[in-house]
Amino acid sequence: MADRRIPSGDFQIPIYEARPAAAGKYPVVLVIPEVFGMHEHIKDVTRRFAKEGFLSITFEPYAREGGVLNLPNIEAVRKVVDPVPDSRVIADLDAIVAYIKQHPRSKRRPDRCDGFLPGGLYTLLFAAHSSEVKLAVPWYGQLKPDKTPSVRTSGPLDLASKIHSPVLGLYGEADLASLSPMPRRWRPGSRKTVRRLNS
Repeated sequence: MADRRIPSGDFQIPIYEARPAAAGKYPVVLVIPEVFGMHEHIKDVTRRFAKEGFLSITFEPYAREGGVLNLPNIEAVRKVVDPVPDSRVIADLDAIVAYIKQHPRSKRRPDRCDGFLPGGLYTLLFAAHSSEVKLAVPWYGQLKPDKTPSVRTSGPLDLASKIHSPVLGLYGEADLASLSPMPRRWRPGSRKTVRRLNS
């Protein structure tokens, strides 16, 4: 387990990585945090993947803003998080993939990318952007978010045709914010969805 910083453009982004103690090269999981950034629960999730035999890496998407853990409420958090451009988060993920490719304990590329809430949205955006992702696993996250010039120009459904990796979407059945824009054939319980995931 280690806290590190790696370059992304002209900024050093904080990352946290965990892996099994034994020597060797391991498959890689990239963990994208939810709205509160790289807090202790996200680090614990990262360690859990390591216990399952992965080199697991997460990062702080809001480090340039000083992080959000010490803010008093969700409204204050959203004032920091919402203006962050998707393109910047994607560039940080590209930088982490470049780091993974040079890591002496990695098998060269992310075997899966797991993201939570807004991290689930970023998981799908990154899967559409990068051919390096072998499996995309969003845990919640909007599929058809509001667009904002210079912040967000596309959502996951806009880019679905560009996602070539398998996707395992984990959404609550009553999570209308995520599921309402989802095509019916993709929704939980759909036989087409099961076939798509098993293909």
